[in-house]
Amino acid sequence: MDKIRRMFKWGVSRQMLPGSNYHALATVEGLKKGRTTAREPKTQYNKDSYSRAVRRAIDKANREITRQAAEAGTTDPQLHPHWHLTQLRHTAGTEIRRHYGLEAAQVVLGHAKADVTQVHAECDQALAADVMRQIG
Repeated sequence: MDKIRRMFKWGVSRQMLPGSNYHALATVEGLKKGRTTAREPKTQYNKDSYSRAVRRAIDKANREITRQAAEAGTTDPQLHPHWHLTQLRHTAGTEIRRHYGLEAAQVVLGHAKADVTQVHAECDQALAADVMRQIG
């Protein structure tokens, strides 16, 4: 709520708003110090907020697909599957390992030990099949 007060104070200082608007904020019960349950918005994303944003975006897209399918009379719309951010990390680790090797994947993923990287970056099954064909 402090951001709202600061915004109005800034507007008054720049003569964009009359001072009466800023002073009127003091009379609003919800904006009085300690009188609101609203929280200040966070300035940074973390893994949970990114996950929440992805989940909400998928849900919103699926609602729109479902709505459009209902309007078109389709009974079985193709919805986007739910996924997690860790899937992106695993995929990136696998691609890096495939093209640049285990050590590069370990460094990029920030792992101290290659054992952990081997769990997060899948082995290249196509390469294994290629080797087996060549050596018979």
